Amino acid sequence: MTRRRTAGLGGSPLGSPLGSLLGSLPGRRFEARGRSRRLLRGLLPGTAAGLVIGFLLSLAWVVGTGGVESRDPEIVLVAIPAGTAERIARGETTSPIPANVSLRPGDTLVVRNDDVVGHAFGGYAIAPGTILSLPVGSADRGRFVCSFHPSGTLALDVVEPPSPGGIVLTGLLVGLPLGLLLGGLSILVGALEPGPGGNRRGVLGVLG
Repeated sequence: MTRRRTAGLGGSPLGSPLGSLLGSLPGRRFEARGRSRRLLRGLLPGTAAGLVIGFLLSLAWVVGTGGVESRDPEIVLVAIPAGTAERIARGETTSPIPANVSLRPGDTLVVRNDDVVGHAFGGYAIAPGTILSLPVGSADRGRFVCSFHPSGTLALDVVEPPSPGGIVLTGLLVGLPLGLLLGGLSILVGALEPGPGGNRRGVLGVLG
């Protein structure tokens, strides 16, 4: 009678190595989870520091540009002095009229022509002794052709006041990459430091 031999995990030559491998999987998963936690602990301080720096830079930019200051809409006057057309015709390059005018949405730009000749701004004609009144919106930002400045243009710098959400988003966009960089450098520096035996531990040594 022929006896059949069942190839099982315990009865075949392959059973022992495979069983050993399967038995080691929980330990390997535990070790991987441990390294992930240590990696997270190594990145967290640098990430937190980067976020703080990002928010501080965002706030500093807002304060530096005057964005935090809230105010009511204003009337911003641009006066065209008498003799402006004559001076431009002579080739003078200096002018009391600024080349850039700072505004906010809701302001009103008023161009007053005190010259003896007519002038133009954008698509508008301004007769002598008259004014041009334009409400300003966010879309009015840009450089416009004009006849009363030696450069031939007048720029409207329309600044939208930053919202709290915009400040937070700017802080995240600046701080998160910076924080991850700082955290990675912290892990790298730890890997280059000598261990107890005088040898460098390496990245895996730091995480292990």
